[in-house]
Amino acid sequence: WQPPALAMNRSGGQLQCSWPADHLGWRLQMNTNLAGSNWMDMPTTALSTVGAVPMTYVSVFFRMVYP
Repeated sequence: WQPPALAMNRSGGQLQCSWPADHLGWRLQMNTNLAGSNWMDMPTTALSTVGAVPMTYVSVFFRMVYP
């Protein structure tokens, strides 16, 4: 099993993330805590293959979660 590859692009003050269409239904989660204790679902990412994050964080960590 291989985790999905995330593509990251910067656009207009946002970090735009996308992943392969065969992972539709997976959730993109982000965390701003290095300890990894505060994972948050990115809104609507389970319904698409893209997500956007404002570039206001010093450090952001991402992971894909299978439903």
